Amino acid sequence: LPFASELVPLLGDSNARVRAASARALGAVGEYADALEVKKLLKDPEVDVRREAGGALTLLSQRLDRVIE
Repeated sequence: LPFASELVPLLGDSNARVRAASARALGAVGEYADALEVKKLLKDPEVDVRREAGGALTLLSQRLDRVIE
């Protein structure tokens, strides 16, 4: 979806809630290239962001029927 690319910059927002919500949204609508960006959040200092990123990657992998490396 074209608006998914607008979510990617929000993964680097200073607000942890914005990062977490962006990861969650990309899990629902993102593509493989977005997954590579979400994966970076697995090292985020905030546990909630890491949790959402992990969930988003699982959802992306299932939706795309592809392993996220």
